[in-house]
Amino acid sequence: MSLLVLGAPQALATAVLAAAASGERVVVVAEGAPSALPTHAVLGGSRREIALAASASDTEIHACVIVAESRTLPELVSAHRHLLSGLPVLLAPGGLAGALRVASLDDSLHVAETTGFPAAGAMEGDAFVLRGVKHDLPFAGAEEQLTRSLLGVFRRYLPELAPSTLRTTSMSNTNHLIHPPITLLNSVRVDSATPFTLYREGVSESLEHLLTAVDDERRAVCRAIGADDRSARDWLLGFYREDGMQGDTLVSCLTSYPGFEDVPGPRTLDYRYLADDVPHGIAQWAALGMRLGVPTPSIDHLLALLAIIAPTLVLEEDREGLDLFLEHIGRRASASVAPF
Repeated sequence: MSLLVLGAPQALATAVLAAAASGERVVVVAEGAPSALPTHAVLGGSRREIALAASASDTEIHACVIVAESRTLPELVSAHRHLLSGLPVLLAPGGLAGALRVASLDDSLHVAETTGFPAAGAMEGDAFVLRGVKHDLPFAGAEEQLTRSLLGVFRRYLPELAPSTLRTTSMSNTNHLIHPPITLLNSVRVDSATPFTLYREGVSESLEHLLTAVDDERRAVCRAIGADDRSARDWLLGFYREDGMQGDTLVSCLTSYPGFEDVPGPRTLDYRYLADDVPHGIAQWAALGMRLGVPTPSIDHLLALLAIIAPTLVLEEDREGLDLFLEHIGRRASASVAPF
């Protein structure tokens, strides 16, 4: 029996981490994965042998991690329904109400989500060098008992998972906060495909004011729904302090972290930084604020500007996800779920 890691190019890093942490064979079906999968993982200077497979045809799958954009989740679940039916599934990340959305697509699935990608890295020869492994990554299912049950399934592969609530995992993806403002302020570079490093050349201290304003409003919505309202700076330091991140501001955190040094800026506006992080991130925060009577003027202004420069990318609304989330926060956990 094997873990399946499925989805976007970032799925390879999660599969490598899962194989290295568990010592087990992991199946990875990732867009853009190399034809020759890595045979070794490098983490914290330590090199270890790993076992990855590119096909689940001869393997019984007992759990799945989906590492993909929120907008692609319905398509992925539908395409791989024959493998996923009845399984524990972890969305890494889920976006707002991701676990609820996927569970509504197939009620046989037992779904949890995290706030972001568990890991990043790059191939070097026959090895995959893991960088940016998040520490204490919030993890939750819809109910407390489901969270405990699924944590037992996935923690052996991703040991940095930390039990949380769906309110927090849905509202605390730092990529949703950071990517749209950076993309807006670098939109000419992005639209003209001018090369730049996202977290070095693409940021400056003036960005801090916009990031902080958006984060303050996100935190106000968090307080209104009973989610963890820690700042984005504190989330980032919790994830990456052990690996060298430091700083008193969000921008200083981004520019101090060695793992972000070479991250390239996007070469097109039609990229997940807008096409996913807006409709499943900041736009949902604003919509929640409106429904709950929490003002979000900075996010509203940011959305208005993004709608001018990229209207086809950011105007789509995930009303189903918002409705599922509002239903979720309006009731308390009641159902018990048998552990796996």
